[in-house]
Amino acid sequence: MGILLENGHLPRGVIRNYACGSHSIEDSAQIVEHLSECSECRDAFVFEMQGIFGDQTKNRPIIGESVKPAADSLDIVGYRNIEPLAKGGMGTIYSAVQEGTKRKVAIKCITEDGREPISPDRTKRALREAQALAKLSHPNIVTVIEVLTVRQLPALVMEHVSGVPLDEWIRAHRPNPIQALKIAIQLVDAVAHAHLQGVLHCDLKPQNILIQTEDDAQSRSVPFVKLIDFGLSKFQREDWRITRPGDVFGTPAYMAPEQASGGASHSTQAVDIYGLGTVLYELLTGQPVFMTQDRSTLLAQILGHSPILPSSIDPMISKDLDTLCLKCLEKSPSDRYASAAALRRDLQAVLNGDPIATRRQSTLMRWKRWGWRHPGQASTLVSLVAFAALGAYVMLYNANQNKRFQGQLFVEAENAKEARTRAEQAEESLLEELRTSLKDMSHQAFGSHPDQNSKEQKTVLAIAQRWQVFATRLGDSPKGIAVRAEAIMRLGVIDSILGDQIASAEKLNQALDILEKIDDSNQYPQCRFLIAETYHHLAISNKEQEKVDASIECCHKGIRVIEESLSSFQGEPWKRLELLARMRIDLGMLLTVSYRFEESKEQFNQIKTLLETTQPKDIDQQEYQGIATQRCRSSNKLAMLYHAQGNIREAIGILDEISDTVIRIARSAKADTESLDTYTIHQTLTAICYRDIGEFQKASEHLQNAIQVQRKLLAWFPAIPLLKSQLGNNLNLMGALEAQSGKLDHSLDASLESLQLQRELLEKYPNKESYRFEQANAIANLVAVRTALDQLSEAMKFAPELIEARRALHDSYPHRIDYKHGLAAALNVIGGLMTKCNKPEKAAQFLSEAEQLFQDLVRSLPASQLFRSGLAKAYLLRGDLAYKNGDWSQALEMYSQSIAMFQSKNNESNPTDQNWIEYCSLRQAAAIEALGDANSKPSVLEPAGSLEPR
Repeated sequence: MGILLENGHLPRGVIRNYACGSHSIEDSAQIVEHLSECSECRDAFVFEMQGIFGDQTKNRPIIGESVKPAADSLDIVGYRNIEPLAKGGMGTIYSAVQEGTKRKVAIKCITEDGREPISPDRTKRALREAQALAKLSHPNIVTVIEVLTVRQLPALVMEHVSGVPLDEWIRAHRPNPIQALKIAIQLVDAVAHAHLQGVLHCDLKPQNILIQTEDDAQSRSVPFVKLIDFGLSKFQREDWRITRPGDVFGTPAYMAPEQASGGASHSTQAVDIYGLGTVLYELLTGQPVFMTQDRSTLLAQILGHSPILPSSIDPMISKDLDTLCLKCLEKSPSDRYASAAALRRDLQAVLNGDPIATRRQSTLMRWKRWGWRHPGQASTLVSLVAFAALGAYVMLYNANQNKRFQGQLFVEAENAKEARTRAEQAEESLLEELRTSLKDMSHQAFGSHPDQNSKEQKTVLAIAQRWQVFATRLGDSPKGIAVRAEAIMRLGVIDSILGDQIASAEKLNQALDILEKIDDSNQYPQCRFLIAETYHHLAISNKEQEKVDASIECCHKGIRVIEESLSSFQGEPWKRLELLARMRIDLGMLLTVSYRFEESKEQFNQIKTLLETTQPKDIDQQEYQGIATQRCRSSNKLAMLYHAQGNIREAIGILDEISDTVIRIARSAKADTESLDTYTIHQTLTAICYRDIGEFQKASEHLQNAIQVQRKLLAWFPAIPLLKSQLGNNLNLMGALEAQSGKLDHSLDASLESLQLQRELLEKYPNKESYRFEQANAIANLVAVRTALDQLSEAMKFAPELIEARRALHDSYPHRIDYKHGLAAALNVIGGLMTKCNKPEKAAQFLSEAEQLFQDLVRSLPASQLFRSGLAKAYLLRGDLAYKNGDWSQALEMYSQSIAMFQSKNNESNPTDQNWIEYCSLRQAAAIEALGDANSKPSVLEPAGSLEPR
């Protein structure tokens, strides 16, 4: 059944349903055809595509008739010291102290101004502001604490912000362009966050922006932005209006042209982009875009006049700033930046001295703007040109009539083509926004699963709802099918983030089936990139399910897809390069944990070659920093591989080579969670390597660097469990390191804090095997420290829990080599404890089992220095047990085997191993002496290093 037009246009409901994917392929084809020819319907479609996303906002009941509260005093339960702070058009703001928390707050109440009663519209706006702020959580947006009812009207309790409005601050400080940019970037970040949550501010102006001049948390003296007053905000799915059709709603000097013309009910993100432009203009020039006392004149300027170039007012302002500022202030919403994120990228580019993505205005556009500024001269010029054109047209009319008709058909076809292109660009812009949002959220989650009902989970679910729109849309073109497949893939990624790996794998495989069918037809060039990306996410999902072999296979397939299509690949080179690097890094790590060292080394060498071929001139600065981060990540993993093989000096060399780059990236203004995480891993690995060659002071310094940054990250993102896990692991490592340095009390403190963190994680996530493994590591270290301190009864309390945890992991995953090694190391620790506690039978049982497990590990992977070290310690501890029992022959044999195993470990001299060898030699000499004297008593000798390393 065909679609019926209303007055030559698609019904709004039809456009909305099409955006939601509720039409058949036949109807969709008719709709697309009409959209390509009708600019008005196309604009409505773009608006619906933007507005269809986000949560439904339920209509709240409107409080009844007007109420007349006293504006000078309030009495609210739970708050004291309530005093008037400021008064505006929406009501009065009070300062108060919240009794429970003792913190200072601001309470915004609707109050009467004495001239007219409180209207239902004002009540609606207060409710809307509460709804808007409740959805937002950003450092540059005022935080809502509570929504109250005061005298039957809504009141909003917010954080108390000390500062001055931006317009006052500008007049007092007159910022230079760099300061203006830094302030603007904070504001754009806040607006971008609001847009991500589906909230439009709709009243951006300097008076709604507060500047805090105190030093921020990092002790940098920078003006700090707080965006306030969401009283005119809109949710992108709302259909209601507060104003009547044709009303002008907003602050006149800062309204977008579509607001000035009475189109506020159709506001989109473009309204806020215009508002950002007005604020940036005033930051740069010290004056509003348009200045006049007459309201009608002001509205006419907004609708028809072009702003004066900022550089004409201040020559210090660059041409790039002119360009991006005027792009924000374009009359047509479609000509402005597509999103706050796009504006942010150009602002950052100017700040970095890089080129911006926005092009300068065309000559035609500059002529138009000249005409707006000089209407009299322009009118005369246009009249002359029009007269000349008319004469030429009359002369040539008859001769060119047929050509004109053909040209008209050509123009109509070109217009239809352009219309389709613009509709596709609008859709692609939305898709790119969703991709970026999901990528940012996955990075912020650090690979962890968000807590139930947490802000992180709600954000991920909101992103999923938006992708669901594309997942259900119908279309028979290769691109339409590919978009649907990509949406299914992204929903699979979200399932993985939320911890549902079975649902994730199902969606990812479904997406793969669709994409591979399109790829067979070779009709959509981007398809192969999506296939490779899907394989990468499937590899991650399989790894989460402990399916290491399946994960390795997916990585190989994804890498092969990209490499086979390098010559035909269309798209941004950095995206392909980044995906390829990430897949090889993940594959290298999977091969390392599977102890396939040579294959792993090959992957990291290929990554190094791949990334070193990319030069700064090929890509922009931000992407080049991203490549540098991937290089450092790859080198970290390669160093980890060398360490696992016992090649400590080679590992240190690799880490030293990237040290300066890692530190520079972590300290740069663009440092993100991934670069900081790369830094902490680098410092941790460096500490481990220095520990293993006996340089404990250097090891401690690097480990403290890592712990310091990890504590900072955990303070920033307290809800992310992986950060707590990483900090716990490093505290455990610090405990072992301090013990090896002889600082047993410090070691005990670090070990106890580590165990506390791991217990909190396991209590919250009882089914997370990796957290169970890490808790067992903490317990093992604590038992070793207690044993070294001769706190044997305390150590014995933890022994059963340690053995039970290690056995459970090994029995559940017998193929996991790291779990087998964990059990063997724990048996060594407990065996040594039993020896000290004079329980020889239990000690012999534990140590014999440890020796057998380590022998199996060495046989399966003879190149592993870690397993050889464990076996050498097992021989040593068995020798100590025999020595204590007076079995000199057995002790002599065990010490000899331990020495031989330590000496076969490395080609280089290792100070730590040398200490153990010297200790074994002393024991060996004592055993030989005892064999020569049957009446001899064993000497009391303690190991030089009394802890058993994991």
